[in-house]
Amino acid sequence: MFAVQLDLHHTDQAAYLEELFWTLDAVDSVTYHLHDAMTVIGSDPNLEQPILKLLQAEGLADSVTVKTAKEIPKEDWAESWKQYWHVSRVLPDLIIQPSWETYHPQSQQEIVLKLDPGSAFGTGTHDTTRLVLALMQEFLPVQSVLDVGCGSGILAIYAAKHGVPHVVAVDNDPLAVEVARVNASENGVDIQFLSETTGQFDLLTANILTHVLIEMMPQLVERTSANGILIFSGITQEQYAQMADCLKNYPVKIVRVVLKGDWIALVCRKNT
Repeated sequence: MFAVQLDLHHTDQAAYLEELFWTLDAVDSVTYHLHDAMTVIGSDPNLEQPILKLLQAEGLADSVTVKTAKEIPKEDWAESWKQYWHVSRVLPDLIIQPSWETYHPQSQQEIVLKLDPGSAFGTGTHDTTRLVLALMQEFLPVQSVLDVGCGSGILAIYAAKHGVPHVVAVDNDPLAVEVARVNASENGVDIQFLSETTGQFDLLTANILTHVLIEMMPQLVERTSANGILIFSGITQEQYAQMADCLKNYPVKIVRVVLKGDWIALVCRKNT
């Protein structure tokens, strides 16, 4: 495996860069070191090249210093990132517990999710994930939930923990599906993890990049029941207008816009 160290010139871009790098096929791990550094790990010995190309395409080449990839033993990278992630309170009643740490609930109202993201996106600390979790809390429980682009499974597991009887999560990355399936088992919840699905759902969540949301919008709307709720995240402030224009073409109405940091989440309701 190979590691690329990045020095960030603007730390307010860290969240966006973290999600951006996950879109690269060669990337297995992205770790933000809380201040002004980030480590990207993957199997490509020239890993800095696709990173530089992506930064240039996004107009961010001058915002990051990218160092040459260095080879590291797999046993080192597989464990080292864990030192940066600990038990965290994501919502007033939601605790994310890394699978390698212990936590004792402080009250019966707390929901504790045991999580090991592996190479999948979703630790609960990213602003986009926090936005969706907070919004889900307002609508749960319902009879059915579909999470599109499930990553580690955190959103689907949260829905199941809230007593939703029918939860389905889909992801086009088989490794992410396997990670999510293991996390669901660790939390004792029953979730269907699939590469694609049919049917309609009362609540649909999708925390993925804006261009993917737009490409998938016909399927996302079709999978939502009449009068059902869609929660979208992964949208930057600059992309809001593009997303709003896209939604005008579908039988949905934006009922709420929520901002956290550089990110926006949308709550939409499908017309009856």
